[in-house]
Amino acid sequence: MKYGYALLNNSEQDAALQTEELIQAGVEPENIFLSKSQEISTSERQIEKLLFLIEENDELVVTKLHYLSRSTVQIKDVVTKILEKRATLTILNIGTLDQSETGKLLTNAFFILIDFAYESMQAGRKRKRENKEGYQDGRNPKKTIAEIKEIFQEIQQHQEQGIAEKHGINRSTIYRYKKKYPELWNDVLERRNGVHKQ
Repeated sequence: MKYGYALLNNSEQDAALQTEELIQAGVEPENIFLSKSQEISTSERQIEKLLFLIEENDELVVTKLHYLSRSTVQIKDVVTKILEKRATLTILNIGTLDQSETGKLLTNAFFILIDFAYESMQAGRKRKRENKEGYQDGRNPKKTIAEIKEIFQEIQQHQEQGIAEKHGINRSTIYRYKKKYPELWNDVLERRNGVHKQ
């Protein structure tokens, strides 16, 4: 059985073009599954339905790579599941991924491209975040050991909430510091108790 899948935008012309290309590739109109790119849950259900229907020696046809899914991670997952069923995936602007030697080479190259695209996308998002004014990596700015020790010492004299606000962190961060640096926290406590004993 030959199936077709199209991931559509809001353009009726786009839907017609993809459908026409799939029919020209030999897919019967009743075997074409359509999803709108904005409806992520719907597209995921359509993909899952297709993966359930596809059997050994079946073929899934898409016009372009990015019409298979908007997610590079999901694309790789879908391709893997299709090939595990010993079915074929044909991407009209790339080629055929199957269990043949040529298909396996193309699949390996295809996965390398997907991984590269995903890593590039992640790096781009990170650069975009870093370029924003006031960006900091993580929920709170990193503190040096000396700064953390100072925070511990101030806690002995003031409320944690006030200290947290002063240093631009929250109370849960102080709690994590205590768990991460118990020796430092205990040292501050011992010094404080020693002063009180004198």
